[in-house]
Amino acid sequence: MVSQARTAEPSRGGPLEQLDSRIPSSFYWYLAVLACIGGFLFGYDTSNIGSVLSFIPYHLSSFWTGYLVAGRPWARPWARCWPGP
Repeated sequence: MVSQARTAEPSRGGPLEQLDSRIPSSFYWYLAVLACIGGFLFGYDTSNIGSVLSFIPYHLSSFWTGYLVAGRPWARPWARCWPGP
């Protein structure tokens, strides 16, 4: 295999300038709005959990408190599978 050396052409700007010169498509706007909504919901959920932690009626170690807080979002899809009467 023979490799040929490529000559690098001088670019007119860095990669950030090239990205800034592109016109954003609707897909990029969709991703930006989705990221904003996701960040808002994450912050809202975190504030709700943080305010409720002081009302736990029993003393837990930091590991079990974290496990309880982290387990709530993971239990939500499973709880939807088995609805009550």
